Amino acid sequence: MANRSHSNQGHMGMNALAKSGKAHSSAKEVEKAKTDRTFHSVFAADCLDVLRKLPDNSVQLIVCDPPYNILMADWDDHVDYIGWATHWLIEARRVLADSGNFVIFGGLQY
Repeated sequence: MANRSHSNQGHMGMNALAKSGKAHSSAKEVEKAKTDRTFHSVFAADCLDVLRKLPDNSVQLIVCDPPYNILMADWDDHVDYIGWATHWLIEARRVLADSGNFVIFGGLQY
């Protein structure tokens, strides 16, 4: 399979800016978001318990690999998967900073 980023207009534009020594407009948001204190944390817990304790717009990166609801284990069985996911996605959006990123892995059925 060919590298799809080679024909992606957004990637080509960002590469052109970088090659010319210019910054994308989002760089201003990242600069504004810098703080004196940074914390890196990994939690092995129910994400809703953790997310509900975090302040709004306080997280720069969320990497999430939720259950895929493919019934391969006891913990991977949700009767209302979309409803369940909606709760933690709303909380993730609340805590994610405007300049933050959200990476999520998921099954193809969703």
